[in-house]
Amino acid sequence: MRAVIYARYSSKNQDKKSIKDQVILCQIEAEKQNDEIVAVFFDEAKSGLSDDREAYQQMLNFVKKNNIKKIYTYHTSRISRDTAEIKLRVRELKYIYGVNIIFVSQGISTEQENIELLLSANGIADEQYVESIRKNTWRGLYGRLQQGKAVFAPKFGYKLKDGELYVDEKEAEIVKEIFSLYISGKGFKEIAKILNQRGILSPRGSKWSLTAVREIIINEIYKGVIVWNKYQYRKIPGFPKRKKIPNPPEQWIRIERPDLQIVSKEIWEEANRKRLERQKQDNTKNRVGYTTLLGGFIKCQCGSNLIKHSKVSFKCRQALVGACDITASFREDMLNALVIHAIKQHLIENRQLFKEELEHQLKVLYSKQKTKSDIEKEIESLNRKLQSFLEIFEENPSKTIAKKIQEYEEQISLLELELKSFKEIEGVEIDDEVIDILLEQIDNVLSMDVSQAREIIKNLLEEVRIEKDKIEGFYWIEYSFKNPFRTYNRKINMVAGEGFEPSTSGL
Repeated sequence: MRAVIYARYSSKNQDKKSIKDQVILCQIEAEKQNDEIVAVFFDEAKSGLSDDREAYQQMLNFVKKNNIKKIYTYHTSRISRDTAEIKLRVRELKYIYGVNIIFVSQGISTEQENIELLLSANGIADEQYVESIRKNTWRGLYGRLQQGKAVFAPKFGYKLKDGELYVDEKEAEIVKEIFSLYISGKGFKEIAKILNQRGILSPRGSKWSLTAVREIIINEIYKGVIVWNKYQYRKIPGFPKRKKIPNPPEQWIRIERPDLQIVSKEIWEEANRKRLERQKQDNTKNRVGYTTLLGGFIKCQCGSNLIKHSKVSFKCRQALVGACDITASFREDMLNALVIHAIKQHLIENRQLFKEELEHQLKVLYSKQKTKSDIEKEIESLNRKLQSFLEIFEENPSKTIAKKIQEYEEQISLLELELKSFKEIEGVEIDDEVIDILLEQIDNVLSMDVSQAREIIKNLLEEVRIEKDKIEGFYWIEYSFKNPFRTYNRKINMVAGEGFEPSTSGL
């Protein structure tokens, strides 16, 4: 029988020979079973807590596409160290694709009737192993903290030397200025703009954003207190990567580090008192959703939103802090007119397509959400799966497989009855006035309540993107339309703050 091998080791500190040893042991077992190994897959320095492993995913795709019936691996932990995750994977491979997994070192395979119990028993051991590593790692990091060593990348204002944090005097002066500006009444956005105008690089080595400024203000390290253990990372079954989970405040660990203090505790407290006051004032404005027709739909070529900059214009959010080259303002009435015109053209040009698509949708609706072809395809798919299980049952009869075969047979019988009683809905036709209704709504959006108008727009418009042209002062405006029933893009040329020009060849 054709088979594959999967091997893995977790840490960069482990010996790469581990892969070779796992493969050799799997090959020996495959030879005993007279199986032919047609491919070997392995991941290096990849955790068993994540499904996001390149070779592992390649192996799964290869097995499914090439009708492979066996996977050899050294241990259950090579597939996953999470019991729920490995059971999900085993069930999918065994019951849907008819693939048997042999765990060589443990002498078990998914063909055994008590495999669920065996997986649970081995899974508990794997999970306890992972938990012990997590606790040992936590204790090790905590010990480093107690010794004054760093357990995280240095924040802005600090440098790392021989595993220890120390204050970077040059950056510390910038931190002090940020706190001073904030206390004097400047907002995050204004401070970011000031720093960018002076060419000062952010903690990431790029331009400052209001978020980067905010992180400086709220981090307690600047008053000489390291706060640790605010989060933990856990593998959640069904998710490819570990999730960041907040720990309750009583589990946070605070370590006083006066040597790392850049601003006084009084200054830090004053800045954060003002931050909470401003936050409270913003919340009392009771702003619900967007107050403009196109807020949230318009993007700059840098990826940031265009936001209302004045009573009459929009501007790139990043440009407001000097972090984007598109510094022009775009009149709101101009953008509204452009978008409304483009949506109307989209509806008119695709009128017949929308009509035909809507007729198809109605036809599907009246035939119980399925076409005859849909039912036939479903029966064909179930028959393939049934045949696969019948082949497995011939080699390895079991109650579980027999039950699955019965389920498939019952589903196929029901679908065949549905197919016999199926009545094709012919002649479903609609008047294309549905497009006229949409056009009429679009004509009236500017006179509607903003929330009502946005509901109409959001069903038709995906995104509006502004891009700078090679010619100074000219910009491209690109539209991505949603349904009614089809997505399509269009681009036109415009002049910021003035209006728009027709598309010009070569621009």
